[in-house]
Amino acid sequence: MDEEIIPLPSYTETSGVSSSSQVTWLVSQLPDEKGVPLNPERPITHKTSNTAEAYRWFYNGAYYSWTIYIPADKYNYFATLPRDKPHPVDYVMSDRGRGELQGVVSELISLSTNQGFNEIQRRDFIIAFVQSLPHNRGGSVHDYDGYPKYPIQTIYDGGGDSQDTSILLASILRLLGHPAVLIETPDHYMVGLIEPEADREKRKQIIQSEGYTIIESNHPGFSIGNLPVQYHRALKNPVIHIPSRNPDVNLQFQARLIYTDQAYAYYQVYSTITSTGTGPASDLRVIMTGQPVEGLSWRYDEVRTVSTIPEGEVRLIEGTVRIPRNAEAEIICTISGPGMAEKKYRSQVFYT
Repeated sequence: MDEEIIPLPSYTETSGVSSSSQVTWLVSQLPDEKGVPLNPERPITHKTSNTAEAYRWFYNGAYYSWTIYIPADKYNYFATLPRDKPHPVDYVMSDRGRGELQGVVSELISLSTNQGFNEIQRRDFIIAFVQSLPHNRGGSVHDYDGYPKYPIQTIYDGGGDSQDTSILLASILRLLGHPAVLIETPDHYMVGLIEPEADREKRKQIIQSEGYTIIESNHPGFSIGNLPVQYHRALKNPVIHIPSRNPDVNLQFQARLIYTDQAYAYYQVYSTITSTGTGPASDLRVIMTGQPVEGLSWRYDEVRTVSTIPEGEVRLIEGTVRIPRNAEAEIICTISGPGMAEKKYRSQVFYT
């Protein structure tokens, strides 16, 4: 025989622990102690129309030019994205704008091929292009801020600080098949590349760090292995960051009382999962748990799975947890997946 479902009384929507005469209708998630990463306070200029930018650079005794078409909606999209990745190196392998960046690389390859360049010349040709972006902001003091740009965003902006151009250059070199890394110092970001011994021996003077040949990304005219003199001392204690695909997610949930019977209250849990890492988050497992605030005399789990969430996209999932009547309880949503640290999100304490 099916359980008798008793219609819901007219509860007052409350927050936190309610008195015995009131039941919590809407259950909210507690704020994340780490907070939600937001854009640093900085002026954001929106484009109202599509534009075309012409870039010019010098390589091997000749000047070259190339023009890129910039859709206003694409520019504004990247300008307003939150900087929600754990470290600037995570922007190197990002899927956001990767198709557009691949298009840029294809055009630069075509341009270099028309000049008859070999693979090494093509690499150096593209390094010179990134170094010469018109709005690069290299200097003799700490020359990067807390706003890392997506690689295609730096091209749209016509440059940036040393962190931005290093992210861009490392991304392009990796698309060309060169395993570039980011090199961080207190004052400057650079790119590192492992070169064959024969290539290093061709040059009498070369700057290396931890086995990587240094590449300057923000000052024009510096060939691979050379660096502006003001940054030489900073290389005593560099930090090497190797780009990789690091999936990650954020989860937000809310629960609402949907019905009761003589023994239990049933709360529908609505979860929003955002893929914030590098690359897609796959094979996710979400456990929605209702449990007492104190003791382990009962517990109810509802399990949901999500196959794949591409980077930057959102998925909505629902589940129902069953909680004994007249109990002080909480809901915990636990999410896990391959290559990710397990995360737990708790609700406020509520009364059934």
